[in-house]
Amino acid sequence: MIAGTTNSGSIGPVKNVYINPIYMDVSLPEGQIFEQEVGTDDNVFIFVIEGELSVGDSLRKIEHRQMGILRGGDQVVVTANEETRFLLVAAHPLNEPVARGGPFVMNTKAEVLQAFEYFRNNRFHTGG
Repeated sequence: MIAGTTNSGSIGPVKNVYINPIYMDVSLPEGQIFEQEVGTDDNVFIFVIEGELSVGDSLRKIEHRQMGILRGGDQVVVTANEETRFLLVAAHPLNEPVARGGPFVMNTKAEVLQAFEYFRNNRFHTGG
């Protein structure tokens, strides 16, 4: 558990009240069911690292090295079709513009250019 709270009450160390993230690295033996509450408006995805999952009551499967985007609902329910490890990631959408450039992701192109300038001049503040 990296972020969020499990249905059993375990709490991850990463917290952000604004987006309320969930980031879980889950391992399941074959046949085990995993359930996790999520926000009804959250963006949610699963990435299968190893194995294969069935999602909900459907026959929809997510296989090794595949990502499944889940829409609607307030709970994720998956069943391991074989021994499986996956990431579950969920959070409230930011609904903000996105600008990308090289390794930088900001809200505007001007902010990306400023990040490059800071990088070139070793001006990134690391805190402390």
